[in-house]
Amino acid sequence: MRKTLLKKICALVTAAVLLLALLPLPVRAEPTPGRTKIGREDHGFVEMPSSFYASQPSINSKAAILVDLGTGTILFEKNIHQQKYPASTTKVMTALLALEKLELDDTLTVSYNATHDLISGGFDWRFQAGQVFTIEEALYGLCLASVNTLGYALAEEISGDVPTFAALMNERAAAAGALNTHFTNPHGLNDMNHLTTVYDMAKILWAAVELDDYRRIAGTDYYSCAEPKNGQVMNFSHTLSFVHPSNKWYDPRVVCGKTGWTEDANLCRAIYATDGNRHLICIVYDFTGDQDYIESDVETLLDYGFSFDEASLASLQTSYTLRNGVLSGVQPGTVASQLRARISLQTAGSWVLTDAQGVEKSGSSLIRTGDKIWVYAPNGVLRYSVEIVIYGDVNGDGIIDIFDLVGIRNHIIAIKDLQDSAFRAGDVNRDGSVDIFDLVGIRNHIIEYSLIEQ
Repeated sequence: MRKTLLKKICALVTAAVLLLALLPLPVRAEPTPGRTKIGREDHGFVEMPSSFYASQPSINSKAAILVDLGTGTILFEKNIHQQKYPASTTKVMTALLALEKLELDDTLTVSYNATHDLISGGFDWRFQAGQVFTIEEALYGLCLASVNTLGYALAEEISGDVPTFAALMNERAAAAGALNTHFTNPHGLNDMNHLTTVYDMAKILWAAVELDDYRRIAGTDYYSCAEPKNGQVMNFSHTLSFVHPSNKWYDPRVVCGKTGWTEDANLCRAIYATDGNRHLICIVYDFTGDQDYIESDVETLLDYGFSFDEASLASLQTSYTLRNGVLSGVQPGTVASQLRARISLQTAGSWVLTDAQGVEKSGSSLIRTGDKIWVYAPNGVLRYSVEIVIYGDVNGDGIIDIFDLVGIRNHIIAIKDLQDSAFRAGDVNRDGSVDIFDLVGIRNHIIEYSLIEQ
């Protein structure tokens, strides 16, 4: 009897264990880090009109970009789509993912691989396998002192191993609009396949600086903590000269940033700065020579960016919106050359503007509803196409005039399923007739209620 009972108990325990094994493992909920919108909502980049180029400064770095975030205007560019080794500016992406995937008070344990799977020169003697840090402490070490071991440890904490994390980095880069980037590691130590561009890094840094904790951490000049396992004090001093009040290069406009250097990458800088009104991102890559001179390049570009008057930059603002394969916000009466000067799609390749039949449009051609933008990758492969919509241009002739009125009227009635008499059919100013004086109101009504849909 006892044996039978024991067998039943054992069977029940075994069944319970098997059932638990089959249950899905709990998924760690991702945090919702505090964000502050900075500049354009869509993070779009806009080419600066050629009339501004005459006053541009000269720098020695081989690649650089300066972007005004309020308008998305590229104020300065030099080899912006040329792939370069990013060195430790890579850690901007590592920090961005850590803040999006982990809680600051979570802990990570430094693995053997994190302390040994690094190329010569990438080690920091203070870090040993088995040490435990909070995510926040690890981020201070990563962003300030550029500790490669902590970058490796964060990658393992998020994805389990470096190759899986690298895939996540590339996925996140693409989501940020960095389409010409290929990361292979979380720290930036040289790998011939670990490449990005200053254009792409500006997109990545823009995504990072909108995280409140990133600005706070990556803008701190000095941080100290004690490793809890053995009490060893860790001191992290920022490698970025601009954030140290005692440094000759101190610049209160610089909020945060990241330095980088390897023998192959040369000196690199990724900077976010603001004067409280204008917001700039400055990326400088591949500088050979004394560190003072790359800091001089950065200061030259920042001074240039902050020198623009508000009216000049406001005139560069665009309201184009790209969504679901449709580009809207183009004003009636825009010609092809104006569109090309005002818009830069998120691609490192090229784009061609055609009419609805696929014929390329000349610079003086009027933009019409139904025109298309064809976007190509650097290797010439077509990535996607975008159809242009001008709200209210019902007959697609590129302008909004009295000839669109009947079409607009019928469109509103059809979508709203309204009777002519019930809706008054486009008589916006209520004078008893539908005429040219109703045009602006009708157009605004369509935009307000999003009645033009593809």
